[in-house]
Amino acid sequence: MTQDFDLLVLGGGPGGYVAALRAAQLGLKTALVEKEFLGGVCLNRGCIPSKTLLAGTELFTKIEKAKDWGIELSSPPLWNKKRLFEKKDEVILKMRKGLEALCEKKKVLRVTGTGKLIGAHEVSAGKEKYSAKNIILATGSVPKRIDFGIGDRSKIFSSEEALDQSDVPRSILILGGGPEGCEFALIYSGLGTKVIVIEAKERLLPGFDRDAGAALKRVLLSKSIEVYTGETVAKVLESSKMLEIELSGGQNFEVEAILGCAGRAPNTHGLGLESLGVKLSEKKAISVDALLRTNVDSIYAVGDVTGNLMMAHSASYEGYRVAGNLAGEKRALDYSAVPSCVYTYPEVAEVGLNEEKAKEKNIPYEIGRFSFMMLGRSQAKGETEGFVKIIGHAKTNEVLGGVIVGAGAAELVNIFSLAIKNKLKAEDLRGHIAPHPSASEAVVEATHLFFKEGLHYA
Repeated sequence: MTQDFDLLVLGGGPGGYVAALRAAQLGLKTALVEKEFLGGVCLNRGCIPSKTLLAGTELFTKIEKAKDWGIELSSPPLWNKKRLFEKKDEVILKMRKGLEALCEKKKVLRVTGTGKLIGAHEVSAGKEKYSAKNIILATGSVPKRIDFGIGDRSKIFSSEEALDQSDVPRSILILGGGPEGCEFALIYSGLGTKVIVIEAKERLLPGFDRDAGAALKRVLLSKSIEVYTGETVAKVLESSKMLEIELSGGQNFEVEAILGCAGRAPNTHGLGLESLGVKLSEKKAISVDALLRTNVDSIYAVGDVTGNLMMAHSASYEGYRVAGNLAGEKRALDYSAVPSCVYTYPEVAEVGLNEEKAKEKNIPYEIGRFSFMMLGRSQAKGETEGFVKIIGHAKTNEVLGGVIVGAGAAELVNIFSLAIKNKLKAEDLRGHIAPHPSASEAVVEATHLFFKEGLHYA
């Protein structure tokens, strides 16, 4: 017997569960199909567990510096790595239970099983069938696997698999110097592993502001992490306990393991898309229009499966907006101020246009840049690495973008996000009164420098 709904959502990650909760909140009878755990990759094998491990290793480094604040330890701090990974699992379980409770409270029917399209309005999951006026596909993405012909996943593994390995290797080569690769570099380095990072592009964090990538490279090097950019792995040979690596430039290494952080691929396999003629892009992502509707009118797609921004917060935004539109809100999606963040320490965050993107668009711009080294709050906390940079239109002074490297960058970038979203001008931020002492003062100071009138800058 087929059960009928207003909306069926396939995938319980940030895009899917937000869409389901919002739809139910707006009165739509909603079912959420998830083959494993609510929260998707982000909660269970991505964002949250990796940030928990990062928080632990960052705390360890701060404890090592405790003597700078007059805190004398009777013995050096020691790692209980098993406990750190247990803490990670506790955080996941707590948040997962929270999502389950939310679905129950909002009266979203949870269906455990692998969902497959069997019609424009119908989905099968296990032995059951479900029908709905509309369907949202939110099946996320999977890591791109690189194994060099070596099938031993204890030696060559993905970021998702890395999160379950409390027995960390003594040495590791990380393929990819993007956000994920840089975050794992600090996790492993913080746990005492010798780390080598290889990035095929000419700098770390390709696509981010050039100054941000350079600043993060300095941080990694200061922690004895080896960084090679403009390089690829030419050869990998397996010995009894080690992997012998040869780079395209001729360098050779021996490491215990390789972590692949070479991006993610949309998870479209086995959804039944072909039988309905749902269009895919060349990269096998689901093609959607401006309202995230596929070429089949009743079927929508949000998040990583579209191959668009591929970030948890953009997926949640898309799920929220599509659910609202299906309930009658009819609002356009606005991607003008979607922040990108790297949760290293210090953090890296940017939103809108950086300098390179402004040049590509031939937009005349000016910048203002202020170093955290000059900030009282940063000096007091011993967190002076980094800067705030504002990018504004050279003629109109409208805020085009913001780049931040520093402690709390993922929080501070929201100031720029709101400015861009509301089409504020640089003088609007210049007139803002930031609390003293605080990191947010750096945003105001950068704006003063945009107008070439910096007071706390020599």
